[in-house]
Amino acid sequence: MDIFKEKQCVVCGKPTQQACSKCKELYFCSAEHQRVLWSVHKHLCGKKGFSPPLTEAEVEYAVSHPREPLRLDLTAMAMHQNNGKSNYENMRSGPPLLQALVREECCHAQYPGYVPRNAYDPGLAFAFVAQFEHKIYCGAVGPYKDSSLPIIHQLFKAMTYLFRLEEFAKWHVGKPAAGVQKMEDHVERYEFVQQWAVRVQRYLVLVQPRLGGVAINVRELVTMLQGNFERILGGGGPKTEEELLWRVYPHGEHLM
Repeated sequence: MDIFKEKQCVVCGKPTQQACSKCKELYFCSAEHQRVLWSVHKHLCGKKGFSPPLTEAEVEYAVSHPREPLRLDLTAMAMHQNNGKSNYENMRSGPPLLQALVREECCHAQYPGYVPRNAYDPGLAFAFVAQFEHKIYCGAVGPYKDSSLPIIHQLFKAMTYLFRLEEFAKWHVGKPAAGVQKMEDHVERYEFVQQWAVRVQRYLVLVQPRLGGVAINVRELVTMLQGNFERILGGGGPKTEEELLWRVYPHGEHLM
């Protein structure tokens, strides 16, 4: 199963023949909607995995801000291979799991750029991506076999886009200046992201025999998202803008 085979805009669901000119994988109905996902797609376009360029500052920050001493020791051991290279050089030439560990440490240590500046920040925050990447490469029972990597890469992309679209839909609620004025537009965005979540769930059911426990873990993440969508769209949907705001931000985050 190819989770991206449908020729429909990944942002709004509109049928389209316009695919990304580089990877030919994602379809967009307009340049505007292509920009919605570009902040994450640029790190996945035409690539097998998530590969934004890591900086030396990120590597050193991860090593110097341990969250779990044991994990730090393992990370440091992987970097210090007595080959005369720096932490950064060893990390850049190391396996994807090592790079994922560095990103996860940066995430938990709140390295600048990994966590949004505020709840409405539409820019990419690496927090979720870093944690999910670590789950993907660690696995529930150890590293994956090479034969499973194509499945993992598809799943990683799908989950990354799913969370980016959810973030995009959430950011527009209560922000008329963002160009989305009508409540129906907000609801439509959430309805399409909900459809994306269903598509990912179906994919997970198919690949679970090959991915085992990690597929189950990821399904839990998607189920959590679907619970949010049900809260927002359930019961016939919100009737007013104010009700929509409280459904999206049940703890009053929009008032802060």
